[in-house]
Amino acid sequence: MKGIILLLSLCFTALVYAGNEKNAQKHLSIEKVTTREKIQKPESPISLIDRIYSSNSSRVKTLNKIHANKEEKVDVTKCWLDFGNVKDYFSSTSDTKERLDSIILTDNTGKLVSHQLFTFDNHQWTIGRVNSLWDEENNKWQPVEEYTFVWDEEGYLLEQKGINVIYNEGSKEEFTYDDKKQGISNTVSILNAGQWYPSERGEYKYDDAGNIIEVISYTYNEKEKEWDKISKALATYDKQHRQTSYEEYTWTGTDWDGITKEEYVYNENNMLTLYSDYMWQPLTKDWLYFHKFEQEFVNGNIVLQAESYWNSTENSWIGLEEYNGTVLFTGKTEYKYDEQGREIYEVYSQYLDNGWKKKVDMEDTWSTLENGQTQFMQKTYFYSDDNDTDKYMTGELIKKYNANGDIVYAFEKKIEDGKDSYKYEEEYSYDTDKYLLSSTFWLFDENNAKLADIHEEIVYDDNHNIIDSKYSNGQGTGENDWINISRYTYAYENNVRTEKLAYRWENGDWVTNWGNGVDFDLSVPVSKLFTPIGYGDDYKILATYDYTGTEAGWDINTYTYYYSDQKIVSGINSVKNKTFSVYPNPVVDILTINSDEDTESSLYNLQGSKLLNTSEKKIDMSGYPTGLYIIEVNGIKAKVLKK
Repeated sequence: MKGIILLLSLCFTALVYAGNEKNAQKHLSIEKVTTREKIQKPESPISLIDRIYSSNSSRVKTLNKIHANKEEKVDVTKCWLDFGNVKDYFSSTSDTKERLDSIILTDNTGKLVSHQLFTFDNHQWTIGRVNSLWDEENNKWQPVEEYTFVWDEEGYLLEQKGINVIYNEGSKEEFTYDDKKQGISNTVSILNAGQWYPSERGEYKYDDAGNIIEVISYTYNEKEKEWDKISKALATYDKQHRQTSYEEYTWTGTDWDGITKEEYVYNENNMLTLYSDYMWQPLTKDWLYFHKFEQEFVNGNIVLQAESYWNSTENSWIGLEEYNGTVLFTGKTEYKYDEQGREIYEVYSQYLDNGWKKKVDMEDTWSTLENGQTQFMQKTYFYSDDNDTDKYMTGELIKKYNANGDIVYAFEKKIEDGKDSYKYEEEYSYDTDKYLLSSTFWLFDENNAKLADIHEEIVYDDNHNIIDSKYSNGQGTGENDWINISRYTYAYENNVRTEKLAYRWENGDWVTNWGNGVDFDLSVPVSKLFTPIGYGDDYKILATYDYTGTEAGWDINTYTYYYSDQKIVSGINSVKNKTFSVYPNPVVDILTINSDEDTESSLYNLQGSKLLNTSEKKIDMSGYPTGLYIIEVNGIKAKVLKK
């Protein structure tokens, strides 16, 4: 348990906000810095028959908003911060900065609780942090956790370490790089009873474009004093940096055994046209190409999906085959569209012993209603014979859209044994600016009685920031038996969210539950600050607050931020090379390319996908998610952090 607590503490970060959706997070702490993003498998296309049977209801999204009105929690699986080096992270156009030196927590009564003290080197790079608790008996701070960073002269992380000083336990991660500053290894060690023990290791290889193509994981064999292989992942990429294959293996002790192998082919519009699966053959130690998913597009619309399995008996892709006790059918879906590009028909067929036979089709009709709304109706049919003519309706879906294209109504029913079985009904309302005001969901019981399920209401300020949202649930006795469940209120300063308070319904009234808040100095952007790694907001934070509901209202814990004035020693003010610079970095909205030459620039994400190509020297990045990007200007690359 002690080790788990320490591990979690490594991943918590400061209470920060980035718009209305960023979660409040309680403690400023180290975040792990990866050598490189691991190989990621592209998502496989949705199976044809699975898509046919999937639910069309949107109620799950609303359920996620309610989540029983529980306090927001930090997802520790997302605590890996992946930027190339600390220079990029701390780049700025300012000559002087304030530096965040410490954060002190006081409780609802004003008593000291905890202290976080940060240390920096002469480059203003984070090299340490100490977490302390207030010792009332001795009237002093008692250190409980210590964290350190070691950087090379180019700002690349060499080592990060976290120690629980009370139990003398902790973990350490060490990094090495090649001559291109690509991470080629990271080694994890565990501190136990004052002694460091090797634990895990990863080794990485890259292609000439910097795409990671191999990852091998190891565990340390203490008895043999050597590293034992565990797993291996391989990937390939095309000239457009699109991933074209993925392979995964496990080490048996003597050899690599395959787990999965996939290949991907794209068209000129970056649409996936072929997804291939391979099955490992233990006896021959080889891959069997047994499954492929093909897609064809016309004018951006998908016109054919074909899912095929290799029939080893017939030596053909057309047929059915049994793998591991499961019969796999080759199938295809064909699509048709109207002159407006709206889907109007699709049919799913399977290849059986007597050839291609229709199994399911969907007929879609679009019509304009008297109130100006557009209605979409989809009827689903199953085929019952072998001549592709005898079919019976199994379901009906109705959706209505207003003039802005927003959904205002949905209803779905299934037809089982010749009887209608209602599934759900939805209604939505919007303001004149197309912002959602309410959504209501009903379900139906076995007698098709309509039952209230979920209802939400949203209120906005004049700038369309959400300031109040309420949620109700049905009680299972009728279509209008609503009972309040949860409520959230929000506050803003210059359209920056500064508070979120959560309430729950109790004994006929709203009562306090939990909340968080922040005081910003909005005149000081983060680009004018030196901050510890993990600081994730756009402006200078003065204080943050955690609210806990009580019978009397709120108990408030306060985190106060303390800064000092600093001079930039390193002179780093942009990502530079011989011919251009880009700033600001980190960037919030507009990235400027400073060059005396004409430029041709491309922006890539870390997966290697090209996001844009332009000759302009100002790039609007406001619509891109937070994270690290690669900007290539006239063939030279630099890293940019989007906040």
